[in-house]
Amino acid sequence: FAGSVTVNDLITTANSGTITLQGAANTFVAQVDFANAATVLGNDAADITTFNGGVIASANGTFNVQSTIRSSADALHFGTGVMTLAADASIDATNAGGSAAGGNINFGSLTGAFDLAVNAGTGGAIAVNTTTNITDLTLTRATGTTFTGNVTVNDLTTTVNSGTVTLNGAVNTFAAAVDFANTGLVTLGNTGDSSTFGNGVTFSANAASNLGGAIVTSGDVANFGTGGVTLGSDSTVDTTSGSAAGANIIFGAGIAGANNLGLTAGTGGAVTVATTTNITDLTLTSAVTNTFAGSVTVNDLITTANSG
Repeated sequence: FAGSVTVNDLITTANSGTITLQGAANTFVAQVDFANAATVLGNDAADITTFNGGVIASANGTFNVQSTIRSSADALHFGTGVMTLAADASIDATNAGGSAAGGNINFGSLTGAFDLAVNAGTGGAIAVNTTTNITDLTLTRATGTTFTGNVTVNDLTTTVNSGTVTLNGAVNTFAAAVDFANTGLVTLGNTGDSSTFGNGVTFSANAASNLGGAIVTSGDVANFGTGGVTLGSDSTVDTTSGSAAGANIIFGAGIAGANNLGLTAGTGGAVTVATTTNITDLTLTSAVTNTFAGSVTVNDLITTANSG
């Protein structure tokens, strides 16, 4: 479709082949089920396609997106296939704010070196399997966002309206500094997982966090704010990846949870902890100083020659 499309319903089959929408403004009243194998949505970042009844992809086909995709508080479920960004894009279940409640937005795998903004509204959740080589991923608004697989992006941008953020992938990598500006619980790992924040991680909204694996930076600060940290499993925080000097590790509120925690701040970083409650073993691997401002309750405090 080279121009704009306005229809009640677009009906596809397994034999429909590739469907390409290149119009600047496309509108579908009924829910559209992409039962075909491949779909191209837009050929310019300014293109807008509105699915007023939402989207499903029963054939789990591929999507190529380079535009704005909207619904009026209806679910946008892109199946389990691969969505490739061919330009900066946005997925918005609130129809540009006209339906503030929004709806659930589900992705299989996301890839493509472009920016993507996702808005599920005040009542919708975002679910993503894996992301690969996304430039900047912005979680504008949602009740929560769950990444079940690995995440590789330049920057993950959250807002005060982003809800909870859960990273369950085994290996997650963020090139830019990540600031969790959301107020909902942030879960980093679910046993043995690793999340690398190449330029550090901060919690400017002081959200509570749950750690379940390794948190790594490349000589940049890891500041968990004052929201409190719970150890969901044995965990480590290490700011020395590729940089022996390391950087500061800051827990502005209590650390709790009957699991082990290892802290490595390097030859130049300091460890600051407010309080600890019921930690099993706390290992201070390396730091210039380690300061506990409040009460400490641990099974064992383990230090090394490099603990400062």
